[in-house]
Amino acid sequence: MTTTAPREMPVHRSDIPLKSEQEQLAFFDAMASRAADATAVLGMQRATIEVASVRIALEFAGPALADLLLPALRHRIVPHGGAVDATIALWDSASSGVPSVRAPVPREAFTDRGDLYGMRSDRIRSAFHWHEFSVNLFDRERRHGVFWVERTDALPYWSLASPLRTLLHWVLDDHGAQLLHGAAFGLEEGALLLVGRGGVGKSTTALAALVEGLSYVADDYLVVIPGSPPTAHALYATAKLTGSQLARFPELARHVRNPGFGPDEKGVLHLDGAFARQLAPALPIVAAAVPRFGGVPHTTLAAGDRDAVARAASFTTLCQLPHAGRALHSRVADIVARVAPIDLALGTSLREIPATIARAIRERPSELFSATPPSTALVARPSVSVIIPTFNAGRLLAHAIESVVQQQYAPLEIIVVDDGSTDDSAAIIAALPHDVRYLVQDNAGPAAARNRGVREATGEVIAFCDADDLWAPGMLAALVDMLLADETIDVARGHAQVTQLTAAGQPGVPIGSPHEAYPHYIGAAVYRRRVFEQVGAFDERLRFGEDSDWAQRASETGAHTVRLDLVTLYVRRHEMNMTRGRSHVELGTLRVFKQMLDRQRAATDAAGRP
Repeated sequence: MTTTAPREMPVHRSDIPLKSEQEQLAFFDAMASRAADATAVLGMQRATIEVASVRIALEFAGPALADLLLPALRHRIVPHGGAVDATIALWDSASSGVPSVRAPVPREAFTDRGDLYGMRSDRIRSAFHWHEFSVNLFDRERRHGVFWVERTDALPYWSLASPLRTLLHWVLDDHGAQLLHGAAFGLEEGALLLVGRGGVGKSTTALAALVEGLSYVADDYLVVIPGSPPTAHALYATAKLTGSQLARFPELARHVRNPGFGPDEKGVLHLDGAFARQLAPALPIVAAAVPRFGGVPHTTLAAGDRDAVARAASFTTLCQLPHAGRALHSRVADIVARVAPIDLALGTSLREIPATIARAIRERPSELFSATPPSTALVARPSVSVIIPTFNAGRLLAHAIESVVQQQYAPLEIIVVDDGSTDDSAAIIAALPHDVRYLVQDNAGPAAARNRGVREATGEVIAFCDADDLWAPGMLAALVDMLLADETIDVARGHAQVTQLTAAGQPGVPIGSPHEAYPHYIGAAVYRRRVFEQVGAFDERLRFGEDSDWAQRASETGAHTVRLDLVTLYVRRHEMNMTRGRSHVELGTLRVFKQMLDRQRAATDAAGRP
């Protein structure tokens, strides 16, 4: 199937053309050449690191980057000589005078996670990280990577504490090893893996374990090798702590390398000195948990939810590692299936936390370390990214998200794109108990918000749910099953039922028949990612009618759409609906019709040319 719009079809202005593998390879080669130029100017500093039996040569142009990035990896440095599994060339423009190469994609292709939309070659991995202003490239065939930054003095503290995260992820991924966002510590006989989003207590628990003398693997990122049992491998010899954590662990103050860190930063500890004996190169994982603060003095452990642990481990890692996807979900499911899921409620007595966990690891009571299998098939279905555009719909947003969560589908990613809201949407998202990627942009309309979500999505299947709509129970499984039944299907859709909004935010009395409702509600369907490459993006010039325009273009380009005779979406009518009271001109109906005629005329003219 072609992945670009047919030649006779005008390319939509919000579309980002896909780059061929040859174009992406040319960009890689140009950047690698610049790295060689920088090395010719400054000379090479070489270090070889080994992680989980994978040897990686780091070739720095001059000392600037080497002095900053190597301390966190120092405990992984091995003698030069022998074969390596990958080589990474690193340089900065400030010290070398060698500039980067201009990116082959426009600014809007740069995603929040770092992926470059339109550059999805299976051979060339690419990413740009705004927080450190770095380019990361890896040629999987030649096993060669490139890392570039403009200036070394602008690197944030986390880049120094956990450097080269993206490139190391790509190298290790090809060797069956998974870079994972989490903490791990324990005893020689086994480790506890902690996962979950920031603020749940991973670092606090890991720091308490470090202070109390337990073996330490990581407090933020580690490498996990699936197996029976899976193994946690230390990657960075660092730990990070906030100002409040430093007050709780004053004995760590003299080990902080950046003692003047600000309120929005963290202090970085290098552990290969005073804590070298506690640094464990690798430990078998015997249990995993999403910690939470219990609010009582004593720490308690109970049997946990295996699926919840797997979802938390996948989500936070997925949000931070470019090109992470199906392999991540598969490995995490395998890892969590082989360890005990623990419900860990952290007590206020910090000194007691490590002792309680160490005792559980040592004794392994049957009521905690059960062999209960996962209750859901975490990797049997394709991963789905659900995009929820919102604009000042905070009072309805939580209901929409809950209708997605209640689908009980895995693996699932929820992306809320806030299109310039001025209400309390951000606070509502922050208070939710669910993992949600929250992206904010200036107001540009629902089409732009949906396009942003598609670019940021990591799933193999894309779905939408407007903030003022609700998904019907079971809709996601039913529609995804349609895709699984026939590889040629691009879009599987059901019907929408229009209802009146109730005071509780739920669908109320039905308005008309679902068979009479508008047939192209975006939220009533699921879409293979490839269909957006074929049809193009939503028309950002249309504040209304972008759904009709996209459906018409999908028909014109031959996208295979099937419809299930099932209500899959509840459209909640209320006084704030964007389309309420609009004329046909305001809704863009005439403009959509004119654009269709223009495309037909252009196709006819092209067909008539000699």
